[in-house]
Amino acid sequence: MAVPKEWIEQVRDYENSGLLQVAWCRARGIPIGTFQYRLQRVRTTQVTEKFLELKPKTTGIRLKWGKVVLELEPHFDPVTLRGLFQALSSCS
Repeated sequence: MAVPKEWIEQVRDYENSGLLQVAWCRARGIPIGTFQYRLQRVRTTQVTEKFLELKPKTTGIRLKWGKVVLELEPHFDPVTLRGLFQALSSCS
């Protein structure tokens, strides 16, 4: 769940201030418990959002037929493959 932009801005302001949480909150009239909750939510959300979806790498296929070795790339043309098999079967 996304956090309000205002919370993110508050956390950045706090981190750049160099103040202790208590002093920063007192200066802005924000209850310390409220700020600590927001801080935790912002940090948790930022860690979660940094994960990158990795898609599995599609690999080819290697076929052995007698002495013939056929290596196919991931996006080979099945019509061409069928024609190749027909040609090879007529040779044997």
